[in-house]
Parts: sequence; structure tokens; C-alpha cells
Amino acid sequence: MTRVGAPSVVVASDAFKGSLSSLDVADAVRSGVLDVVPQARVVVLPVADGGEGTVAAALACGWSPVPVDVHGPTGEAVVATVALRPAPRGPSPAINTADHELSTVDSTADRRHSSVDSTADHRRSTVDHSADQELSSVANTADTRRRTAINTADQRRSSVDTAGATPFGAGEAAHRPAVVHVTALVELADACGLGRLPGGVPAPLTASSRGLGEAIRGALDLGATEVVVGVGGSASTDGGAGALAALGARLLDESGSPLADGGAALSRLAHLDVTGLDRRLEGTRLVLAADVDSPLLGPAGAAVVFGPQKGARPEDVTVLEAALTRWADVVAATPLRAFPRRSAGGPARAPGPTGAAALAGMPGAGAAGGVGFALLTVLGAERRSGVDVVLDLVGLEGAFDGADLVVTGEGSLDPQTLMGKAVAGVTRRATAHGIPAVAVCGLLALDEAGLTALGVRAAYPLSDLEADPARSVRDARVLLHRTGARIAREWLSRPPA
Repeated sequence: MTRVGAPSVVVASDAFKGSLSSLDVADAVRSGVLDVVPQARVVVLPVADGGEGTVAAALACGWSPVPVDVHGPTGEAVVATVALRPAPRGPSPAINTADHELSTVDSTADRRHSSVDSTADHRRSTVDHSADQELSSVANTADTRRRTAINTADQRRSSVDTAGATPFGAGEAAHRPAVVHVTALVELADACGLGRLPGGVPAPLTASSRGLGEAIRGALDLGATEVVVGVGGSASTDGGAGALAALGARLLDESGSPLADGGAALSRLAHLDVTGLDRRLEGTRLVLAADVDSPLLGPAGAAVVFGPQKGARPEDVTVLEAALTRWADVVAATPLRAFPRRSAGGPARAPGPTGAAALAGMPGAGAAGGVGFALLTVLGAERRSGVDVVLDLVGLEGAFDGADLVVTGEGSLDPQTLMGKAVAGVTRRATAHGIPAVAVCGLLALDEAGLTALGVRAAYPLSDLEADPARSVRDARVLLHRTGARIAREWLSRPPA
């Protein structure tokens, strides 16, 4: 039996690392499908799992890129990208901190935001606005990194309590100023991940997550009311200490001197001072996008499981485990009353000491070398699946409407694919909609049972077409085109079973 009307295909593949980006993979498959069924409707969506490629997926879907100067994992200057998505205006969230600053906006419907980057010797302006909007410049001192004008030319960040009155209450919604809710997406891999190591040389004991904290701070400077943090691909095992330091926390040794960056230095930590943390975090929703549910410590923790992937030798793992244990103890003993983290519109997290074992054992605390621990325990972030965050932002559910087939994939389909990778997220959603899913890959290391568990009806490894791995990587685009044509012949000439 033949379909009535043109078939509809959704292609949503992760990148083939070291070969093709997510969009490159999807475009190659799409062209192959159209060679065989030119009337087909093929929707291409970039996907990722919250790690490398997450910002690229957002930008491909229309988010705005803003460059931010940060430090790489070993302290070198790099430029990361913050992706911005302004959301519809609405009432401002309740904020119970009188000195918290909240930007208000007086603009036309088509007006976007403008951002300003200034240092003592360099200024960069990124402007997307209507003809009557003027660029606002901020800060001329050497230590000023980035400020943003989201409102009119003469409007700066205004305090929620402009006249010294009490903060907004539940009965005052009608009098609250309208604000633009801006979502920012930052990617650890882009700021200070493995790909940022100079020459690819690992630094397991000294690599830092500082660049991530600087990227988050850059998002706050851009007016973000929600910051989504993708944390895959980290180069460090510092428990997120570097990120907190970049946001204003002070990590001190017994003499009161600041610690050096890196996980190993945490073994000398005596005191964590959070009073200097950026106050803007209090009214900002912070989302940890991670599928890793590992604890911080122990045989399934950040140092033991992931340290070797970052170059840690057995003796390094021992050092890092002890240092992270010290880190958890100090965080647990630190009163957080000076920084009662509040999610936008949500209840404040209860401040005060909590047992180290309970904090270190939180699911996701071991993500990204312990960055999950810092974001969850100190900053009060909420944790979401990295895959689900990306699939939501690219609009996968909407693309399923009327789809006859879903094509997904990644470089290698293996047992790790089943553990929260992008392919698993795509196939799970396709199955829920009753749409058959097939997968393309460079290498296939799953048997039939594994593919069934993944929700994949058929897998198409490039190794079937080219056995030599080097040539397969080099010619991946051509091979994927041929694979797309094969998929069209096998799946689009008949209705899904």
C-alpha cells in the first residue's frame, strides 16, 4: 500500500563528533531522502544533549548570539557565546530583596535588546533594535566586563524598590512594571570544556570551571531572568568552585588567602564566603541542564568515574576525591542566609548548613566535575534533563505534527546512548507519538535488544558503506547522503508498521 500525499520526515540527529555538526548530518540525510522522494516534506532540527553543541542548536533555531570574554580551563582568555531568547513581557516576579536590580523595558513590539561589551581598551556593541532606539554605553573602567542596555537609551537598571517602598507583594501585581523575561543559554563546553584545553593537553588537577561562572555573569549582564546551563564536556574536577568564584564567592585557606583555581587546591580550603555572590542571582531562575545523575563523591562520583576521562591518573583521582570531600564539608558548614537563593516565582531555598553526605549525594551533583554540586547546593538551581531542555528549545514536539518517520543519530550508537543521550530523547518522544524512528551512526555497538530498548526500528551505520574509519569520517557527508536515500526507499514507499 502506498501513502496518500507527500510523506513527512523529521531529521533530528546529534553531531558526529570530529566529523559533522548536527545540522550537517541532518542536511546530508535530507538531501538523500529528497533524491528518492523529491515531494517529501523534510524538517531538519539540530539537537544535542546539553553538552557541546547546545548553544549551536539554539542559534540554529533563531536565538541571538552574544560573545562573552571568559577564561578557559587553564586560565587562557577565550570568547564564549551566550545565546539569548527574549520571551513575551509579563508581570515581574515577586522579589523580596530591596536592593535587587531589575531592568524594565519601554519599547515597541518589534524592538529587541542591545548589548554592550566594554573594557578599558576595548568596546564591543551588539545591537538589534528599532530605528528610534539608541545604544546605551556602560562602564569605562578596566575591571568592568559587560553591561547591557535592554531598555531605552537613557534608562539604566532600576531597582525594584525605586522609592524605598516595600518589595512587591501578591496584591500589587497590577502596579508592577512590565519586564522582558529573557532566557539565556550558556554552555560549559564552549567556555571552559575539553575543547578549550590549549593543545588538547589535560590538566586534571588545576583545570577550573571559572569560565562557566563568567559566562553566567555575562548572561546576567545581558538582562537574563532565566539562565540555562548546559554542563557536558567539562575539563575540570573542581566541584564548581571556579564558577562560584567568578560569581563573587571567596574560597580561602587557613591564612585567609584565596585558593588557586583547580580541584586539587580544594584540599586546602578552610572557609567559603558567599556574601559577595552576585545579588542578581536571587531573582534569576537557574536551570542545570544535565542528564548525569552521579553523586559528587564515591565510586560513582565525579573524580572516580569522570576524572580519568580528563587525564587524571589513579593518584590524581585520589587527590581529587579527597579535595572534593573537603569541598563538600565546607559547603555544608557554610550558612547561606546571606544568599537565600530564590527561583523566579518560586519559594526560597531553605538556607543554613545541611549534611555534607546529603548534599554530595544529590543526583546530578557529580555532573561536569562537580559543577552540578555548586549550582544545586549553593545557587539553588533546578535540574532538568539536558536532552529535554534542548529538544524543547528546538521545538521537536511541534515538528512531529503529521510526521511519518523520524531519523535521528549520533557518531556511535553504543550502551552510553541509552543513558540520556540525544538519540534516546528523540526516540522516546517519537515513540510516545506513535512515529517510527530510525537512526544513522558512524559505528553501531548495540545489538537488536539494545536497539529495541532505544526505540529504534532500524540502524544505518556508515561502517556498512565504508569499513575504514578514517575514510568514513572524511566522507561522512557523502555516506550520509547515500544512507538518506536508502532510508527513503525502505520507509517512505509504505506506511509505517
